[in-house]
Amino acid sequence: MKAILPLFVFVDACGWEIIKDDPFARAFAPNRKRLDSVFGYSSACVPSILSGRWPMEHRNWSYFVYDPKNSPFKSLRSLRWLPSHVTSRRIFRRWLSKFIKHQLNFRGYFDLYNIPFKYTSLYDFTEKKSPLQPRGMNRGANIFDYLQEHHIRWHVSAPERTESANLDALLRDVQTESIDFAFLYCPAWMACCTRWETSLRRFPPNSALMRVGSKNCCRLLTRIIRKFASTCSAITAWPTVTNYSI
Repeated sequence: MKAILPLFVFVDACGWEIIKDDPFARAFAPNRKRLDSVFGYSSACVPSILSGRWPMEHRNWSYFVYDPKNSPFKSLRSLRWLPSHVTSRRIFRRWLSKFIKHQLNFRGYFDLYNIPFKYTSLYDFTEKKSPLQPRGMNRGANIFDYLQEHHIRWHVSAPERTESANLDALLRDVQTESIDFAFLYCPAWMACCTRWETSLRRFPPNSALMRVGSKNCCRLLTRIIRKFASTCSAITAWPTVTNYSI
């Protein structure tokens, strides 16, 4: 049995306005406070959490930046002639994003969103590497560089997996006692727990639907804590929650 196992859980879409008056995770995370945000959505705040540096230092900021000269999307300009009722469909964008990510060997998160194809060739993409891996920052080191340098075994979520697959992978590593540090990245837990992603934008933070989401999310966190408790004598847990958008 391990003496201690640090656990960091990043739960997106679960900001201060949702949990300030909610019993969410109070049993194992009683200390909470509102923090000033790092503007730039997850593309900036996640690298800042992992590196302890401001975006101006690590240079992970907006996913897309205006840079026509170095744009890797010049070939997509021909798609501007396709009808918008096809190119604006989410399923079309999702599968095209997967194909482009593979073709360009992007290692981080990538999505074309709904950028018109007549403009994609004007932009470069900043997260070609994954900030969830060593040497994954655009500039400087992150926590995974430190773990690798000091030969500390770790577990980190894989963005390409589903939420449930990442949770199962973490619990397996905990059960086999093969890790000494864990970072569970949950960008869609609250959306999954409410079973309707758009509800995060449509409903107020104190709505019944949002309370159901936080309660279900808390059950998942409790399951993780119990598994950790069965394999180590002490748990150091840092659940980190963020707003859905900034």
